[in-house]
Amino acid sequence: MKISDDSVFVINHVATCRIENKDSYTMYNPNTDVITSITPLGKNIMDLFNGESTTGEVYTLISSVYQEFALDEGKRLFLNFIKEVTDRGLLTEKLKKVNV
Repeated sequence: MKISDDSVFVINHVATCRIENKDSYTMYNPNTDVITSITPLGKNIMDLFNGESTTGEVYTLISSVYQEFALDEGKRLFLNFIKEVTDRGLLTEKLKKVNV
């Protein structure tokens, strides 16, 4: 899947998330029976995907709060995270409405 700055994602409605400790969250997708551990930063990123904000908008916000993400390497890490949680079915791309 190609992720662009205009892509809009939302957390899979069947996925669950629980805090394990101050440094770790566990997300579970019952559709795939996959458990994924994410950091608090990963949880913050996931929470910003509300079905309205674009990937570019989420990245801009994250990189303004976490300066290390403003670098080229930070953008790559951000996109890799989005790809990984999308591949695991935790985030799903919101389809664009097409007028016919």
